[in-house]
Amino acid sequence: MKHLIVFIIITTFGLATSTAKDKAISFPIFSLLKMDSTSYLTNKDLSVEKSTVFINFSPTCDHCERTIKSILSNISNFTTTQFVLTSFEDFDAIRKFYFENGLSSFSNIFVVQDTDYSLTRQIKYSSFPCLVLYDQENNYIKTIDEETNAKTLIKALKIKVK
Repeated sequence: MKHLIVFIIITTFGLATSTAKDKAISFPIFSLLKMDSTSYLTNKDLSVEKSTVFINFSPTCDHCERTIKSILSNISNFTTTQFVLTSFEDFDAIRKFYFENGLSSFSNIFVVQDTDYSLTRQIKYSSFPCLVLYDQENNYIKTIDEETNAKTLIKALKIKVK
């Protein structure tokens, strides 16, 4: 009987987790520290004409690095997409990642620190990397909670490749 009860509890929690993950996540309201360390990126700063991809990353994560490199290698396909790379890790490490990857060169990529975990709580990031995709109307598309590539993002965002 004890094994049956444990099985029921595990099964119930497993179903609750997957159901919650499948629910739409409202577009967040945020204030995130920019790389200049004095100003903040807010949801009002984002273009209303572009889809948005929030990426929770760690500056020392190899999976995050490969995901970003894939996006950068295909950046010409993302003219209607903006990327908000967020991390709650050490600001100096985030800045190093930002400059080493040349992210300051792209007007559609924002790298910020989630100093108070407010975005993390709203989006419910679950891994490094974790990508949360929204369309141009700020409607939730999906969450990708693992390393991914530009091809997968292009398909999810329904981008027509030139």
